[in-house]
Amino acid sequence: MRHPHADTIIAWAEGKEIQIYSTAKEEWIDLITEHPLWDIEIKYRVKPTDYILYSTIGPLDLEYEQPTAFIGDAKEEKPRRVNAIKIVFDVESHEPKFVELIKG
Repeated sequence: MRHPHADTIIAWAEGKEIQIYSTAKEEWIDLITEHPLWDIEIKYRVKPTDYILYSTIGPLDLEYEQPTAFIGDAKEEKPRRVNAIKIVFDVESHEPKFVELIKG
């Protein structure tokens, strides 16, 4: 039988940051031990990363791109050949952390 936290254990072994759900604080907190117990009564997850919104702005050369908006993770490549705006949001608070104008 597969361990209920198998995917999280594998992510931890690969070096990803792990969080546990604190019922006392009613929020996710970073796992700080080097040797987790992987208790089936505890909720574990891979710590989420910031997310990025790209959106084209201004007049566009329609030969190249249509106006679009998409969401990616922090490793997402920027749009090419168009003027765009990049907004990085905090994954927990959903507040913008960084805004950048990208000239095509």
